[in-house]
Amino acid sequence: MKYRIEKNCTSQREYEVNEKEELFFDRLYDSLPEGDRLFIHLYRMSNGTLSV
Repeated sequence: MKYRIEKNCTSQREYEVNEKEELFFDRLYDSLPEGDRLFIHLYRMSNGTLSV
């Protein structure tokens, strides 16, 4: 995974990045110009959803 995922909740539950999430965000990373990659921030919400 080329992006860091920050936790955006107080839940103690840990979620793993699944294969589809990893493929999606790796493709997103590769398709963006280098300067734009700095503006993508991923947050794991309490229900396990990734927020961009």
